[in-house]
Amino acid sequence: MAWIAPKTDWMLGRFFNIVDYARITGNLQTTWDFASAMRYELGSPIIMATLDYAGIPSKDVFNAVERNLESLANKTYKPSDYTNGRIFVGDGNDKTWTYDELNRIENLTSEIYTGLVLADAGAPYTAQYNFYCGSLYL
Repeated sequence: MAWIAPKTDWMLGRFFNIVDYARITGNLQTTWDFASAMRYELGSPIIMATLDYAGIPSKDVFNAVERNLESLANKTYKPSDYTNGRIFVGDGNDKTWTYDELNRIENLTSEIYTGLVLADAGAPYTAQYNFYCGSLYL
């Protein structure tokens, strides 16, 4: 899958839909594949569900995205403004992402991908990479 420009201007009143979910998961998968091609030892990503308009996303859908983003940040490039996502339990008001969380997810995915692309091109980029003496630090 090709990288798709993320939506980073989420605000109150904008609604999340399956096209947005497909872009987020597609960009995470593209970033994962690119990092793997650069020889980062990521293992397999947590399976992210394919959604359609008939389904209702569950807590597992949101948690899979959060855990994959966390794995990428911890094993490749961690932006200086990285913050962990939350764990969804599916009760009360904890049923979907807020617009702040969508901005965080899309921005962090973009920063990780950009950091990897620049590193692959040999460009100087100030960041925290998880390397130790020339080999991956796991």
